[in-house]
Amino acid sequence: MTVLARKYACELLSEILQHKRPFDEAISRHEFLSELAPRDRNFTRLMVLTTLRRLGQIDAIAAKFLQKPLQGKSQTVMNCLRLGICQLIWLETPPHAAVNETVEVLAGFGHDNMKGLLNAVLKKVAKEGKAIVATQDEGKINLPAWLYDSWQATYGTQTADAIAKERLKMPPLDVSVKSDPEGWANKLGGVLLASGSIRIEDAGKVDDLPGYEQGEWWVQDAASALPILSLGDIKDKVVFDLCAAPGGKTAALVNLGGDVFAVDKSKRRLQILDSNLERLNLHAELIEGDILKLKPEFKADIILLDAPCSATGTLRRHPELVWQRKQEDVAELAELQKKLLNKVSHWLKPQGKILYCTCSLQKEEGELQIEKFLENHQDFKLLPMQNIPKEFISEQGYLRTTPAMLAEQGGIDGFFAALMQKI
Repeated sequence: MTVLARKYACELLSEILQHKRPFDEAISRHEFLSELAPRDRNFTRLMVLTTLRRLGQIDAIAAKFLQKPLQGKSQTVMNCLRLGICQLIWLETPPHAAVNETVEVLAGFGHDNMKGLLNAVLKKVAKEGKAIVATQDEGKINLPAWLYDSWQATYGTQTADAIAKERLKMPPLDVSVKSDPEGWANKLGGVLLASGSIRIEDAGKVDDLPGYEQGEWWVQDAASALPILSLGDIKDKVVFDLCAAPGGKTAALVNLGGDVFAVDKSKRRLQILDSNLERLNLHAELIEGDILKLKPEFKADIILLDAPCSATGTLRRHPELVWQRKQEDVAELAELQKKLLNKVSHWLKPQGKILYCTCSLQKEEGELQIEKFLENHQDFKLLPMQNIPKEFISEQGYLRTTPAMLAEQGGIDGFFAALMQKI
């Protein structure tokens, strides 16, 4: 592996941790990654993702060998140190490569004066690091205390611990198909889940898989594919798909025959949705706009509100969110969700339905949100979630998944959904 791969990994880590960019956005913005050979490009991604998953452990190890924290302009040095520790402990890179090439990266960033410190710390980690790891609680140490505590209070210690450990694993690829799921499971070398999703281990490059170019399927976590099942027959129904991008649920709604109007406030994300639908040879009316400011000219039979949320259910796929989210974000997002629900509740025809979804594990964005909505809107009632495996249905009748579920099959994202009807 090259020095350049490690240099780019350090730049990506800085974009994500210091500038709070999502991993996927940081990758897409980093045009020089294309200079790397595929093997080195994959190594760069693996270094960054593993470092983000194990950041709590990595920083605890670094703290044992640093006399004082590296702050300010030294954050670049700290990120190089993090990547070096990641290589030594979890990627099992030969020590001479992990130490020497990581130290060499500092020269390109103008930190020659710190090379000695980095070299000394990494050599100590090579000798003592794994013994330190053996004493760590890998689940809790890689999470902010507020987040683990919230899961413990909601789901209990056993489930909270299971969720914390599952987010350390690289998730498999799940796809949703237009038709013939059993046939496509065989063609893709995957396993057909009870939800109808196909799960593929070691999928490799997605667009090289059979059926991708022909638009026979789309990437979508099994949890995200579940809510649409509860709607039953939607053929020719007017469906408002709100906060629709990148379009996994949009594709499912169109594929089921709905007359779909997909709304998102982000022009860039709508372009991604449009591109996805074009590949799939599916059509929806795309509308760029802020839901809180829109005034539809007609009403819907069904509204899917895939509300903006903390996305704590997706931490397996987006490990950077652990270090970017704050506790106060949950309350702010819950307030926005409340406003959106109140707004769109007036956009339904008589007997129309709202399917409210979030990819969050936080009850404020799920169960509590719907309880408050129903309490304040006596003209709505909760409907049972049908056509969904029973293990994903809560006692209250909501769809609720956590990463602790399907653990033996590779896990599943955390997700919440409720189906309500206007009386």
